Amino acid sequence: MEGMGVNPDESRTAKPDPLDPVLDALRGVWHVGLGMVVLAGEQGARLVRAAAEKGRAAEPRVRESTRKAGERVSETASEMGERLKEVGQSIGRGAGRLENLVDQRISRTVSEIATPLQEELKSLNAKVEELKQKLDEIRAQRPPAPPDDSGPA
Repeated sequence: MEGMGVNPDESRTAKPDPLDPVLDALRGVWHVGLGMVVLAGEQGARLVRAAAEKGRAAEPRVRESTRKAGERVSETASEMGERLKEVGQSIGRGAGRLENLVDQRISRTVSEIATPLQEELKSLNAKVEELKQKLDEIRAQRPPAPPDDSGPA
């Protein structure tokens, strides 16, 4: 430790800083908050990837179903023109309802993920502020360090 200005005898007798537990607690709160943000990002990305995978997997079935339905409609169009019109209108309404249902479920899922995270972040921020205040109080109560009269080492 020579050349660093530290007296080896002083390091053995130095008292631990009473702020160390507070600083450790602050670091812990920071790590929890940071971890929550990372987890939210990972979970959100995982949800988007899963939705995309489901969509890709369903696309061939949907295309094939649509193609087959189109063929059946074409074959029976001459016999059931009016009925086809009614069925077409019914499908349009059902598709609109399905789209609304999917939109509602996606919104609800995103809200269910985001709301607890926002509440937890608010709580963590409040705890951090409380710990900062306690730290400031402790620092204000601590007597100033005595001047170092030992001279250069």
